Amino acid sequence: MMIRFGILLILLSATVEASAGSGTRKIVPMRSHQSALSNNASAIAAVSDTLRLLAIMVDFVADNESRTSDSGKFLLRPLSGNLDPPPHDAIYFQKKFEFVRNYFRKVSNGKLIVSGTVLNRVVSLPKSMSDYSPPSTSTTFTEVAQLAIDSWRMADSLF
Repeated sequence: MMIRFGILLILLSATVEASAGSGTRKIVPMRSHQSALSNNASAIAAVSDTLRLLAIMVDFVADNESRTSDSGKFLLRPLSGNLDPPPHDAIYFQKKFEFVRNYFRKVSNGKLIVSGTVLNRVVSLPKSMSDYSPPSTSTTFTEVAQLAIDSWRMADSLF
């Protein structure tokens, strides 16, 4: 099995109620731009939006670490008994985007359109998969942040 790396950030206009001890408080996301909407539910419901996502496929310097799955290279060959069988290629990830697109169209009543593009090439990173894995005692997860930084820098230099 290969780790599939992806980041999805979704900003929602919603009020979230959080229980804190004996009381409940409302957490309202703040908007920092001029087109900020009021908290008027009908105004929010009337707005539709498009979220455009770009995904890259990454692999790592090959290793034999026990903490990682397989060798760190992108899995394109079938394995037996795998829940999510390879090939994990651009078509595979486009189908994942199709699921995300259909899900958000359904739950938003057609108000959120998600479009996704997968770059049709695997980006090879300069470190092994284990180098991007934080120690179990980590509270900062800087290694995972470095994975995102290295991934996008490498993709930017190639495309």
